[in-house]
Amino acid sequence: MTPNPHDDFVELNLEAVRNEFEANFLEGLEVGAALSIWKDGCEVLSLAGGVTERNGNTPWQPDSPVLCWSATKGPAACTTLLAMHKGGIALTDRVAWLWPDFAAKGKGEVTYQELLSHSAGLTALDDPGFSMLDHAAVAEALAAQTPHWQPGRTHGYHPRTLGYLMDEIVRRLAGGKTLGECWREWIADPCEIDFWIGVPDTITVNPILAPRSPEVPEQETAFYRALADPTSLQARSFATPGGSIRPSQMNQLEFRSACLPAFGGIGSAEGLGRFYAMLAQGGRWAGEEIVPPRICGQLSSPVVDGFDEVLMIPTAYSCGMMVPRRDGGAKHFPAIAGTCGHAGAGGCLGFAIPSLGIAFAYVPNQMELGILPGPRTTRLVQALLHG
Repeated sequence: MTPNPHDDFVELNLEAVRNEFEANFLEGLEVGAALSIWKDGCEVLSLAGGVTERNGNTPWQPDSPVLCWSATKGPAACTTLLAMHKGGIALTDRVAWLWPDFAAKGKGEVTYQELLSHSAGLTALDDPGFSMLDHAAVAEALAAQTPHWQPGRTHGYHPRTLGYLMDEIVRRLAGGKTLGECWREWIADPCEIDFWIGVPDTITVNPILAPRSPEVPEQETAFYRALADPTSLQARSFATPGGSIRPSQMNQLEFRSACLPAFGGIGSAEGLGRFYAMLAQGGRWAGEEIVPPRICGQLSSPVVDGFDEVLMIPTAYSCGMMVPRRDGGAKHFPAIAGTCGHAGAGGCLGFAIPSLGIAFAYVPNQMELGILPGPRTTRLVQALLHG
């Protein structure tokens, strides 16, 4: 048998990852968290530490599910692309062909590629009054919304609205089934993935905890300054639909059980890691094709790379996922071609490195401020990649 040139890569660095994971707890950065790392379809490291609630005594388990915020966008994007594949729709097709009302206010030429790569200019709603639980009303409002820039001219993160846009596309292609239902049927159930976009009330979910420190990363001060202005694009993008979101609100059953594909997914580190392990295997699991290779390529191929009009830092996106930037990218993300994944508010992160057969997933309950994962997450990624 020919040796795999990447075998030592994981074996040499797993102990370093374990040390950094433990250091996060020793330094008081964590309350509860879990980490799952996969190589060639096998979980090679599973770590869990801390407790499920601040000042509690219930130990965090490797399979403990918790809100993953925008890390939900990775599974949601994969589900959307699979719905398009099943429906015979290409990335270059116009969204309005499937969704005629979407053509309003100059959006008739917007393609799926532009929409999924945060380039459509629909980062916020002009009317802030819609409930985040009312999918039909939000979708109607997005169809009537004037883009905040000429679609395709630039890009800016769609923190909430992208989920409703993807969900509406899937519902129209899948006979009314929600994106969350299709995720379970097409991907999660066949791969036995403990991750839900609309969790059943039979699943015990660990609560998410609000940040303890108001400290903002230095490189993100411009964004947080803009966020403090309720009229700014940044503030409106992170507040529509539904207004500001408190962790305590997202701990409520009605929000956990709702299909919120941009920020409402709930799962374990093992579950999120298994999803990315499948992608790292070219879309195959247990000998079966779950996701066609073409979709894996769409998730890992950069579409936009440059200044982000919402986050106010350079970002790069494929069709629905974060990918490495041309200049090497941020510390939380491997600068290896073909890497794809997504971060979530508070520090959650999942990604696949298909060229190495590696998948990574980290889920904490203690949130931290920052647009992108901070030091306690990046130290794990850096340890994996560099020892």
